[in-house]
Amino acid sequence: MLINYRTKTREVLVAAADGAQTNLDIGPRAITSKERLVIHQIQAALDNDSTANVAVRIGFAAATLTAAALAGVEGIVLNHPDLAPGSGMPGLFGVGAADEELRLTCDAPTSGNLVIHYRYEIVPA
Repeated sequence: MLINYRTKTREVLVAAADGAQTNLDIGPRAITSKERLVIHQIQAALDNDSTANVAVRIGFAAATLTAAALAGVEGIVLNHPDLAPGSGMPGLFGVGAADEELRLTCDAPTSGNLVIHYRYEIVPA
């Protein structure tokens, strides 16, 4: 089995008290013009204590995630318009452009928590 020692894991917790988030940088650090962030695995889960469904959108952007469009958009690794309490969703493998961080836009996880786990590495651009 080949092991990539540059790959790391990260957890992000959005609690009810944090409220809704818009274009929140959830990356491990700022990505420079000479680097790219690579997401190998990602998942979002909403705990059972939540009392409302939560929209979750995660993708690569320098500042603002691109809105969904019929023609399609680049860089989104996880999107669910109505994640139910007690459920979760896996995302996609993705490679950001140089200078792009991983960003989160989500509704407030009312009375509960939204947890995001991902496995990543930072590579030369």
